[in-house]
Amino acid sequence: MTEIRATQSKAEKLLGFQGDVAMNKKIVVQQNGYLLIKNISSNNPLDLTWRKRFCVIKDGFFLWYNSDSQSGFDRKPKGILPLNSAFTNKRKEDKEGCTFEIVHPDIYQCEFLFRAISAVEADQWIYALENGKKANWENAMLGAAMIQSMQSTGNKKEDEKKKAIQDLQEKVEKLNKATKDKMRILERERKQIENFETQLKNHDDLIGDKLEEAKNIELAIKEEEQIFKESEAKRRMLEQKLSMATMALRRLETSFQLEFASTKADAQFDNVNVQENVNALKSFFEETFSQHRANQEKVVGKKLKHIQQTLRRKKTKNKRPSLY
Repeated sequence: MTEIRATQSKAEKLLGFQGDVAMNKKIVVQQNGYLLIKNISSNNPLDLTWRKRFCVIKDGFFLWYNSDSQSGFDRKPKGILPLNSAFTNKRKEDKEGCTFEIVHPDIYQCEFLFRAISAVEADQWIYALENGKKANWENAMLGAAMIQSMQSTGNKKEDEKKKAIQDLQEKVEKLNKATKDKMRILERERKQIENFETQLKNHDDLIGDKLEEAKNIELAIKEEEQIFKESEAKRRMLEQKLSMATMALRRLETSFQLEFASTKADAQFDNVNVQENVNALKSFFEETFSQHRANQEKVVGKKLKHIQQTLRRKKTKNKRPSLY
């Protein structure tokens, strides 16, 4: 009985009597009608008595219900037998030929007797049962062909999927390679920019130093110019004083000449000494002034020449570095 229930459960699933779709299932039947049914392989006394059931042959299965009120066949039947391996025979002991049996070898101790109203109706049921088996075999072949076709289609889809994945992987690899190349180029350019920035910073620092040095030189030039101006002022003042001293000496010399013109000979010796002293003083002033002026001009000239040479050297070296 356990095997019968298991078989019936599998059949109910195939026919759609279980699940949410059971109430919407529409069954196309090959044969239906009332039969008397008895399970002679059961140990239950109730199963050994004849019971009137509404029977249906549908898609390789034999089903029976309590009555034909379940005309939609959208509910679970009382019993289900698969017809793919079942055998149908008339019972010889029935002289009227109204009784036939259904034996299923895959279900242990499963044997059902069915009785029709007449022998003609029994023959119709047997014919329908054989056709149900045939339809079941054809459906099995069709199902196998459909499964093979689906497998072939699935294999084709799988191949297409593998090819698409392979193409995608190749594209990803190419994209990764291109990205790495771009990253290397960007890294090289970044290093070049960093080197240029370093050179530019060093150059800016050098320019700053040169500017500071130029400011110092300019300040030194101004100081030298101030010294030169002061020296020139002193020179002019000395020249003026020398000129005044020379004029004073000349006046003194003239005065002595007039004073001693009428004196005696012994007074001429003193006049000569005075004249010599005046000449010596004049020579001293001229020599001192000339030497001082020459020294000042020499010192200032050297400093100006040194400043000009320094400016020319800084100008030739003060060039901006190139990028590469």
